[in-house]
Amino acid sequence: MKKLLLILSFLNISLLSLANQGTPLSKEDATEQLQQIMMTSEVNSGSLVELRYYVENGNVNFDDYIYIAQLLQEYPVYTAALLESARQISFSRRDTPVYKELIDLPFLDLASKYSSDIKKLLVDALRCKNAEDDAKLQLRIDALLAKCHYKSMDEFKAAQK
Repeated sequence: MKKLLLILSFLNISLLSLANQGTPLSKEDATEQLQQIMMTSEVNSGSLVELRYYVENGNVNFDDYIYIAQLLQEYPVYTAALLESARQISFSRRDTPVYKELIDLPFLDLASKYSSDIKKLLVDALRCKNAEDDAKLQLRIDALLAKCHYKSMDEFKAAQK
């Protein structure tokens, strides 16, 4: 029954995310979605509490926190990398699309050969002040992605089955 609730909450969150594409998630919606995830969670409850803190005290990047919460439930072995991403994102003062790809990178780097490069990119993302800076950082992300074992989260997820 609990697994069914978890699946239903993920479907609900996915539908809300699709409806909000292009529009950043509000703090209220993020709080509600995170609460749903926490109620159905079987793992990583402490990590979800940390994410709730970031949502409650943040002003931007709520989509990224919900994405991290979903990944924490699916892939608890990546907890440390996901929480490090959340911590870095919590210092950001602006919504930026580069964080989602930065969140994905530890999954795509199968042998963890590029962990220090990924951390540096996360820190550098905080220094981005505008779309031009984001574009420059995106080029660096793409270059690192080209070196990774997996090229997308879809490819990673397919390999996990």
